[in-house]
Amino acid sequence: MTAPRARRACTRPDGYTRLVAHADLLSIEQRSDGDMIVLELRGELDIATAASLPQALGAVARDGARMLVVDLRGVTVLDSVGVRSLLHTRRWMFNRGGAACFVCDDGPAGRTIELMGLRDALGVCADMASAQAQLSGEG
Repeated sequence: MTAPRARRACTRPDGYTRLVAHADLLSIEQRSDGDMIVLELRGELDIATAASLPQALGAVARDGARMLVVDLRGVTVLDSVGVRSLLHTRRWMFNRGGAACFVCDDGPAGRTIELMGLRDALGVCADMASAQAQLSGEG
């Protein structure tokens, strides 16, 4: 059994900062988009990686963000533990006087959320423009 490879935070030219990687199963990258923080998830959000999301929320808290968009379009696997971490994320932001919503299409994450009947509970949006409108109270 090999230990997960640690990654340093690094910023890409497009403004994203890689925050967390768990043995290359999940990457979470953060960028600021106006008054919002966007977390872009790529890979598997499941029992093996779901604990990475609270670590990323710590970075969001340090930035003092009140609006959070979690982009799930790059998620290839989403299990019940991953869904629980998404619900926790939304509650965590609400408890701090903020708001969170999730962007996903009809890929694996979207299908899982739809099957579980959680589109409304998670505040799911189809694209970033819809997410921005929802968080600013227009949607």
